[in-house]
Amino acid sequence: MSLKVEDVMCASVVTIDGEYSARQAAKMRDYRGVSSLVVVSKKKLSGIVTEKDLCTRVVAKGEDPEHVKVVDIMTRPVVIVRPDALLENAIQVMLMQGIKRLPVLGGELGGGTSWVYCR
Repeated sequence: MSLKVEDVMCASVVTIDGEYSARQAAKMRDYRGVSSLVVVSKKKLSGIVTEKDLCTRVVAKGEDPEHVKVVDIMTRPVVIVRPDALLENAIQVMLMQGIKRLPVLGGELGGGTSWVYCR
């Protein structure tokens, strides 16, 4: 029997609007205890902002995080997977794409978004 993504996904996904500042995103990440945020616009997935995005696109460039919008630093397009996908296929996608977080989209955003996460 093969494992599916839904058998191992984590359901704790935190979303943020792209108009928020990088500082607000960093504070939200810290407060919620997550390493990345799914960026939404009009209830649609528009990107993902990770620790790496904040470090390389704001801090390392000496930008003022109060004046940088999430939409300007987020990673896009976002690679997603369905909950019924085989886990081995999801892992292969992550390895080929060089990503650590893979949003699982199974319906409407907010109610059906989860994670496959590799450390």
